[in-house]
Amino acid sequence: MVDFETISVMEAVEHIKARRAECRGRLEENNRLVMELIRLGRLKEAKKLIDEGGSRHYALFAKAEEYEKAGNLEAAVGCYWENIYVNGADASANYKRLMNLLHRIDCCEGELKVAEIYLNFSDRFEADEIASRISELRRMTASV
Repeated sequence: MVDFETISVMEAVEHIKARRAECRGRLEENNRLVMELIRLGRLKEAKKLIDEGGSRHYALFAKAEEYEKAGNLEAAVGCYWENIYVNGADASANYKRLMNLLHRIDCCEGELKVAEIYLNFSDRFEADEIASRISELRRMTASV
């Protein structure tokens, strides 16, 4: 299980931002290579690079879903967190699934920390909902 007590929200946010920047750099380089391969008529190689471009994020998300379906919620939590923290995945589904699982396994502190991190990356449409959830979780953890 992920130890959410050992990392601050701001440390996590900065780490995730750095990972995302690194991923964007790799994606831009990948796109440059794809365009060059297409220009050279090497379409199969270009398709392979396209397919591999985001596969790490998607593969880990799929693995987390499999763990969830099998009832191994702690392993699923680990996969979603790895996708966010290590891979810099920016799909909101990673955060939402992770918060949902932490809620299901009664890990309010972890759910609160993930929500606070997610608030830094959410769009304006989700921000109010996340802020409301954060307030609710703070009340819940204060009363424990």
